[in-house]
Amino acid sequence: MHWIQGAVKRKGALTEKAKRAGMSVAAFARKHQHDTGPRGSASLRTGQEARFYERLHEMRLKSAAGRRAAEEGARTEKRHARLPRTAAGK
Repeated sequence: MHWIQGAVKRKGALTEKAKRAGMSVAAFARKHQHDTGPRGSASLRTGQEARFYERLHEMRLKSAAGRRAAEEGARTEKRHARLPRTAAGK
């Protein structure tokens, strides 16, 4: 099992809270990422969910940036492979 699957305890809880507040999930998470409270309180749980959402969002962005860089590198290599060699380039 992937660690993310084990970390998600209440699937869709943050989305539901954001909908009730009339906000997007990203905006709700940004607003509540610093929420803390007594152990077991709703505000503590919301803060934990918001921080987890932000961490996954950052990971997704970094992963997408890495894929784009790899794809661009592959396209550049193909482009250079197709270029004809000149007398000066031999």
